[in-house]
Amino acid sequence: MKELPGSPPEQSWFDRLWSARLTFFNFFSLGLLKATDALILLFLIPIIIARVGIANFGIIAFVGVWLNYGRTIVDYGFNISGVRQIALIGEDRQALSQLFFQVLYSKAVIATLFTVGLLVLVQVIPFLEEKRAVFQWGLWMIAGQVFFTDWFFIGLQKSYLLALANLLIKSLYAILIFWGISGEADYIYVLAYQGLAATLIGIFVMAYIVFQFRLKLQAPNWQAILDHLQTDFKLLGSNLATEFNSSYSLLILNIIWGDVLTGYFNVMYRLLQPIRFLLIIFSQTIFPIVCEKTKEGWLALRKYLRNAFLLFLGAPILAVILLALCAEPIFLYFAGDVNDGLLYSLRLYLIVPLVTMLNIPAYQILLAFDLKTAYVTVLLSGLAVNLVLAYFLTKAFQLNGLICALLVVESWVTIGLYLMLNKHRNLITKHG
Repeated sequence: MKELPGSPPEQSWFDRLWSARLTFFNFFSLGLLKATDALILLFLIPIIIARVGIANFGIIAFVGVWLNYGRTIVDYGFNISGVRQIALIGEDRQALSQLFFQVLYSKAVIATLFTVGLLVLVQVIPFLEEKRAVFQWGLWMIAGQVFFTDWFFIGLQKSYLLALANLLIKSLYAILIFWGISGEADYIYVLAYQGLAATLIGIFVMAYIVFQFRLKLQAPNWQAILDHLQTDFKLLGSNLATEFNSSYSLLILNIIWGDVLTGYFNVMYRLLQPIRFLLIIFSQTIFPIVCEKTKEGWLALRKYLRNAFLLFLGAPILAVILLALCAEPIFLYFAGDVNDGLLYSLRLYLIVPLVTMLNIPAYQILLAFDLKTAYVTVLLSGLAVNLVLAYFLTKAFQLNGLICALLVVESWVTIGLYLMLNKHRNLITKHG
């Protein structure tokens, strides 16, 4: 292929591979982090179900959805904006110190407000009040999220440190489950142990960050906190929409069909978690680089995304195929029971992450060019579709109806993101 005048010479495949070594290293580190999550949590599923029962496992899943909303709210938009700001700040210690501590204070304020709000809801809504003990103990998960500093490590492209911290958290969680869950009545502590492990290790990791990166303690700056909350409010909306789209179905299933079917669906959700983690680590790994590529122009960004995406495709596709082929023994091992209906639902559910995978390039570009409104608009429209569709299809067709609703919503979001990308094409391409 003939080179354009003034363009840099085409790199050999070895040079391209060597230049991408940091990306691969961070991908491997984040992969280790998510693999640790997936493997330990999967390992614990049959143990928890055997000790507390499938119905109580369903209750744990239901309450966990509410607490995950809280964790998403506590994260606000820092998992995106914080990474972006660190990528732009570089090695400026004073700026890093200000960003780190003001984000910490912001998360603490948000966590306090959420805790008060959730306790009020549990007190006034009878359906939630029945599960009050699980909610109250589970608030440790909110505390743990305050001290979870994944955004800092990802922004500095030091994901191996995050992987190590996560290994410690999940190992401590597993120890607490083995030690503290012995009978059916102990199901109320399962979420608490997860949050307690994150809190203890999170405090230790924060101390390490301050010492290792020579950060200077900053007093709370209320104006800076308010600025963070105002600036990242749209990102909070997008994160909540994403979380709600993935978990609303479980809420509806629990309300309409009860704890047992919710427990089985939660097993399916956990089985697909490694595939979702692959998508997450890919997105998190490339996002700081995508932000940097915007400085080089649209052509450089498009080329990087195309090459990175093509290299990544094989892993999630292979995982889906293997899980589909081995669905029966795998589900039987983890859930303790299986039938043709559950197997059909699981295989149908496997299509969902493949559809989700297709939207990664589109939303990475929108966020890298700070087109938050376009991104949030699509996610909120998908949320609106999900609110209606999941309820009626789940009520009519139980688990299969719920999964069909998820497929429709993910397809809607993927198409919408690419339409938004096309709408803002002139703004994006003028950068290169």
